[in-house]
Amino acid sequence: MVTVVQYMKGIIGVNIPDDTISVILDNRGILESETISALTVEQKDLLRADVYSYCTTIPSTSGVVDDSDGDWRHREGGIQLSEQDKRRMERIANAIYRKYGETVMASSSIRIVRL
Repeated sequence: MVTVVQYMKGIIGVNIPDDTISVILDNRGILESETISALTVEQKDLLRADVYSYCTTIPSTSGVVDDSDGDWRHREGGIQLSEQDKRRMERIANAIYRKYGETVMASSSIRIVRL
């Protein structure tokens, strides 16, 4: 049986801290020990939206190990999310939130105006 924690960690290849998962589940009134089969489609969709929402707030690059020595360079591990990836996740999350009548994520954009 797949738990909701396993489900949330499997949605996207990003390491989501256990504390973050606990907060999301608590906000949704779902126990960490709950199996995914016990959830409704709406609950699963909203958890997916919450995971996408979280991913839009993390640094673009995380968990990357860089080694270099002179002209030699090696990079391994971690993930990299482009701003385009984050905008796409935000759009998906907002569509799910709208579908179930929840408040959508506020878009954060900076507009520079010439004075």
